[in-house]
Amino acid sequence: MNRKTKLWVQRTLCALLFLVGSASSELVAQAAAPTVAPAVPMTTGVRTLYLVRHGAYDIDDPRDEAVGRGLLPLGVAQARVTGDRLRGLPFAFDAVSASPLTRARETAEVIAAQLGGAGSDRSDRSDRSARSAAPRVAIDPDLAECTPPTRRADIMAEEKPEDLAACSAQLERLAPRLLAPLPGGSPARRELVVAHGNVIRWLVTRALGVDTTAWLSMSIGHASVTTIAIDGKGAVRILAVGDVGHLPPGLQTGAFGNRDKWDLEAAKVSEAAEAAAAATAATGGARPIVLMISFDGFRWDYPELHGAPALLALAREGVRAESLVPSFPSKTYPNHYTLVTGLRPEHHGIVANTMWDPQWQAAFSLADRAAVEDGRWWEGEPIWAGAERYAMVTASSFWPGSEAAIGGLRPTYWQRYDATVADEKRVDEVLAWLDMPAARRPRLITLYFAEPDGGGHAFGPASPEAAAAVAHVDAMLARLRAGVATRGLEGEVDWIVVSDHGMTDVAPDKTIVLADYVDPSRIAIDDLSTFGLLRPRAGEEASVLRELTGVHPHLRAARKGAMPERLHYRAHRRIPEIVVWADAGWTIYGTRAERAAAVAKPDFPRGAHGYDPAERDMHGIFVAAGPSFKKGITTPPLDNVDVYPLLARLIGISPAPNDGNPAMTAAMLAEHMP
Repeated sequence: MNRKTKLWVQRTLCALLFLVGSASSELVAQAAAPTVAPAVPMTTGVRTLYLVRHGAYDIDDPRDEAVGRGLLPLGVAQARVTGDRLRGLPFAFDAVSASPLTRARETAEVIAAQLGGAGSDRSDRSDRSARSAAPRVAIDPDLAECTPPTRRADIMAEEKPEDLAACSAQLERLAPRLLAPLPGGSPARRELVVAHGNVIRWLVTRALGVDTTAWLSMSIGHASVTTIAIDGKGAVRILAVGDVGHLPPGLQTGAFGNRDKWDLEAAKVSEAAEAAAAATAATGGARPIVLMISFDGFRWDYPELHGAPALLALAREGVRAESLVPSFPSKTYPNHYTLVTGLRPEHHGIVANTMWDPQWQAAFSLADRAAVEDGRWWEGEPIWAGAERYAMVTASSFWPGSEAAIGGLRPTYWQRYDATVADEKRVDEVLAWLDMPAARRPRLITLYFAEPDGGGHAFGPASPEAAAAVAHVDAMLARLRAGVATRGLEGEVDWIVVSDHGMTDVAPDKTIVLADYVDPSRIAIDDLSTFGLLRPRAGEEASVLRELTGVHPHLRAARKGAMPERLHYRAHRRIPEIVVWADAGWTIYGTRAERAAAVAKPDFPRGAHGYDPAERDMHGIFVAAGPSFKKGITTPPLDNVDVYPLLARLIGISPAPNDGNPAMTAAMLAEHMP
């Protein structure tokens, strides 16, 4: 490659961080590995490649092109921070290889030194003092920088045909070696590969099965990490492309949108590197397992109202918020998905338990298994998907959303929801995951319990039956904590206990019938209970709203665009043109016949939720404890969008875009937390 092309590449390391667009998303989804069932032993392990692009290098280095130019101080700093990030993974690399060019070899050597300083035996997570020599770096000539054929005519015009052919031959030799599955019966294997942007991007296109001449449609920065997993059957899964979440902004170079000038002053580079490396060093390179448990419908005051000794003991050992404030509507699916994405329902798309998508002309409901498992409905990135992109093992027991391949990713271990599975069995399943070898053990676990929501609905939040349901889930928490203790993992787990919403009393004499005010034939109803989603016939939106406004002292109605700002319920297309909601304690029916049928039932519900989050009875619980948290403190009410950025910080990943504020949980964290 001539110098003119090299300078062009320096100025234009560009395009996208990922292969954007529906085509690449579908390819990633098609490449997703099959669900791993915890009870079935793995016959052949997964081969995971961590492809690291070299650090920023000196383009004025006079060394011969065949040898390659060396790293700048900035590149060394980038490599150090990347090594610290990789050192925090709960395993040792089985092999480290690099391109023969100087900038790649130097990057690999810096990273290897960081890995060796942390110790390579990750099987015993309690041995934080272990140390080992830096892993040996093997030089692979087929990783050398070259320019393969591309769709860019200007690049093709500047390259010699023989150089393009030689590069193609080189990469065609490389791909079958790197992207091949392990031999049958082999254990899992992790390989660190330090190479060049062109080589890594070409390998991504090959892994995705797309035209390899599209490689220049991606951009990956210096010291970025691209992660590819190949299962025992040869199925390829792209976990991350060009991830630079471990690098502070001042150390991000070499990709589209980064600055052109790489030669930062050495003092500033060192300062930035030390600050970034402190995150890993502060915790010894290994973070606790994060276990988040949801008790559906557990109201904020239930511990004192009904007694919950295990939960109260956990609160004394850690942090308790006065309450957890749900998002509107205070329903199960919207709020469980908010907890794991940090997004309001108007931003993640699960705007109700039952809804209509006008673009797809399709309905979603909890009873429709095909819809629940369709990742198109679930927008944003749940915490387990973010963790999986960092090659972390995750697990979920029935958490809403975990059954769908969202962005092509599910938790490593997951199950279809089955209400008949006893809660004791759910606890034992979590304990079985914790019994796994360190390399297969989940770093993040989400666990869902359906109670005390059922008891509160059927009999009311203050009833003996609700108290019994609270006692039951509290006993499940005690069972789980005892199991963790017997495994010697007490100091290895961060506990978070939450609920999606609270519960309030309802009665047959507190009902509202929409047909008393508007002709039912003029509206389609997507969801209706304590709030409602209404789709008037085209052109009748204004008149329907007029007929519903001010007609009942306990009913509110608004056009979608005029919803109160504090409810954050305007933006999504699945929110129809008119929304109605009742005051706490009131229930909305479509017709008098529907109301009469409901009231006549002996099991008429005595508790409900879905109301305005400003109603205190709608608030849930937040309790957290473990090595990452302070002890014995109580905080003001916490908004449930703030849970996701906390989770991301606990497991050490860069959060996806979200509506939460990490500052709201900062005071909960122990001083050593990065």
